[in-house]
Amino acid sequence: IESRRWVAPGETVLSLAISAAGKLLTQQKLGIEDIDLVIATTGTPDVITPSLACRVADALSTSGKARLPAYDINAACSGYLYALAQARDYVRNNPRARVMIVTSEVLSPLLDQDDFNTAVLFADAASASLVTSAEIDASPLFTFAQPTISGSPESGELLSVPRGGEGYIKMNGREVFSDAVRAMTQTLISACGAEGITMDDIDLMVPHQANQRIIDAIARRSGRPAHSIIKHMGNTSSSTIPLALIDALPTRKAGDRLGLVAFGGGITYAAAVATVGPGR
Repeated sequence: IESRRWVAPGETVLSLAISAAGKLLTQQKLGIEDIDLVIATTGTPDVITPSLACRVADALSTSGKARLPAYDINAACSGYLYALAQARDYVRNNPRARVMIVTSEVLSPLLDQDDFNTAVLFADAASASLVTSAEIDASPLFTFAQPTISGSPESGELLSVPRGGEGYIKMNGREVFSDAVRAMTQTLISACGAEGITMDDIDLMVPHQANQRIIDAIARRSGRPAHSIIKHMGNTSSSTIPLALIDALPTRKAGDRLGLVAFGGGITYAAAVATVGPGR
């Protein structure tokens, strides 16, 4: 890792989330009143209630109180794919709905600078994505099949993230490596199978940016190329896949199949087959 971003004084998980969501709404020429659901995914909330999603929606309201459902999920580094699964379900039942997914992670204050397993990896970032049906957007950046979500629940012996001021991130790097490579490979194979394709049909994997060794290992095991931005962004937990997509999509052609796959604390894992759209 050559560079990564940490929050500046005064920046918080909330301020990063508001900034990302506000930029998305401006880009799409929308207001919060045009959004039907906000899902925020974070493993580093600064408060428990109100949720990060509720506070983001409130902060972006320009005319009284926002009127929409908003809630958080915590699936650690798999959070974005878990949120995509829930957003897809919502849009399936409400075809004209707009769902905003916000990821926001502030990990730098939780790093023990004497712990080589974690101090060199983690960083801070936020993203915002808009999920709609083809009725709303006929020219999307990408489409995606129903994500496959799974996990192997454990007590935190492999990976744990404390609340702010209550300790540091702890990770058993060797065991996380082997479990992550196995779980991500198998979960993406399952996601491909659900769509009637194989790994050979995947043009590019866009994995959670855990570390370069894991990214290289799943590429070797699957035989497919894997996109990596960890060299310049670090591990930003649930924000890594959307950030990697922002970087990868301009290099791809419409119709390319992408394998989105993640592994996170909990233990959680998830995968989805995405197809590059004409709006990339």
